Amino acid sequence: MVIPDSVLEVKTSAFQGCSGFDGELKLSSKMKFVDRFSFADCSGLTGSLTIPNTVVQIESHAFYRCYGFDGCLTLSNKLSMIDECAFYFCYKLKGDLNISTPLIYMEMKERAFEGCSGLDGQLILPVGLRMIHNYTFYGCSGLKGDLVILDRIKEIRGNAFANCSGFDGRLVLSKNLLYVLDYAFAGCSGFRGELVIPAGIREIHSNAFANCFGFTGSLTIPSSISAIKYGTFSGCKGLDGNLYINSTVASIEDNAFESTNFKNVFYFGANEPECDANIGFKSDQIIYVTDEYDKDSFCSFNVKVQPAPTDVPPTDVPPTDVPSASDVPPTDVPSPTKKPFSKKMLIVIIVSCSAAAIIIIIIIALAVRSSATKRKHNLDTLNNEALINQNDDEKYQ
Repeated sequence: MVIPDSVLEVKTSAFQGCSGFDGELKLSSKMKFVDRFSFADCSGLTGSLTIPNTVVQIESHAFYRCYGFDGCLTLSNKLSMIDECAFYFCYKLKGDLNISTPLIYMEMKERAFEGCSGLDGQLILPVGLRMIHNYTFYGCSGLKGDLVILDRIKEIRGNAFANCSGFDGRLVLSKNLLYVLDYAFAGCSGFRGELVIPAGIREIHSNAFANCFGFTGSLTIPSSISAIKYGTFSGCKGLDGNLYINSTVASIEDNAFESTNFKNVFYFGANEPECDANIGFKSDQIIYVTDEYDKDSFCSFNVKVQPAPTDVPPTDVPPTDVPSASDVPPTDVPSPTKKPFSKKMLIVIIVSCSAAAIIIIIIIALAVRSSATKRKHNLDTLNNEALINQNDDEKYQ
């Protein structure tokens, strides 16, 4: 199917269900939009799919279930949006998934690439992406290499990368990441190396990293986290180093650490968190606490008082051998050693500066007015003296 260059737009559902096409699709080089359901269920289309660089938006379900495409997918470098289910279950597409674009803002909606299991290269995300929506890459099990979540991304929603088991490199999370929702990385069993959680993250939801058994080494729960949810790290059996839990953790839910193999567990708080019945540690796990801890057990596990280890500090700073993209606290999160300006303090400073400026202006205005008055007085005095002299002259004459 060839869409000639004279065509500027393919309207909604224009070719939906045309499963009889059995060749490649060539789009017009003048198109700016691929509208909703334009080629949905055109399952007979084959070969590679190239989205021209003139296209700025791919609307919802545009290539929904076009599972005949069996070549590479080349996307426009001017895309500002890929809408929901745009490439849903195009599972024969191959190669890299390169979504890079220089735009400062780019959006991908729910299920945009769900089920594209044939993509077998690297995933390159756009720099303008701020959020990864629900199920966006769910089941893209062929993607390989590192997964780098760029620093503008602040939220990864539910099942975003679930069952992307092909990633076989590092997971590098955005240093500005705030939320990881339910099952976001569940079943991503191929990741290697340590899981480094950014220092400013606020919430990690249930089963977020469930069955990511490729992660190895130690894990630090940063001080920005107050709750460890149900099954968050369950099945991460490769975690076999030390677990460091900061004092801010107030609750730990069932199966949070099920099947993990931590050698040592360190807790740095003075009070015992609220724990469910089975948080997942091995039955003989000993929890190392500080001498400030006020209980004789930790979530039903035996405790042992021991000074904090010297090789990994009980702070938000991760070990030095982790990827550099994740070892600096987010710029919008206050540093634990430096008290930031509060809003009230900032308002006081602004009001004080404004008041000072107004006072200076009033002083200058008064000074100018005083100078003008003085000059006028001197002029009137001179005029009066001149008039007196003139009268005296007339009198003598």
